[in-house]
Amino acid sequence: MAGHPFIPTTRSNPLISRKFVQIGGRKNIIPGIIMFSLFGFAGQYIYNALDVRQGSLIALKDSRPSDINSVTMSRSDQIQSASTNPNKSMSQPIWRRVFNSKWSPMKVLSDEEYEKMLRQKLLRADAEIAILDDDIAKAKAKLDADKRS
Repeated sequence: MAGHPFIPTTRSNPLISRKFVQIGGRKNIIPGIIMFSLFGFAGQYIYNALDVRQGSLIALKDSRPSDINSVTMSRSDQIQSASTNPNKSMSQPIWRRVFNSKWSPMKVLSDEEYEKMLRQKLLRADAEIAILDDDIAKAKAKLDADKRS
């Protein structure tokens, strides 16, 4: 009868860690602990800073008193003032700001941009199909000419 499947892995974990100590050597344990502790600390610090920043932006947005001018402004003026607001980009999620930065190789596409990109790809595919159709027609004509002679 087979034993519990987790027992062999539980027994092998100390063996695996002992092998890593033997491979890396005991002299590399302390620097490894220090470096990974620093990496963990830096990652947690950055996450906490971004979390506090996002929370303060949300709290600031919620605590703003309503502007008397916004009541008298037309809807288009409100949209214009919202689009020129420099804090607008800060209210976006961090992943969207990262993808929309000029250093990112990826970009968040709107529906219109995505549709335009798909139409361009479809047009390119249609052009390639038309070229292949022309090549096939030329090959058939040449084959017919060869059969006649």
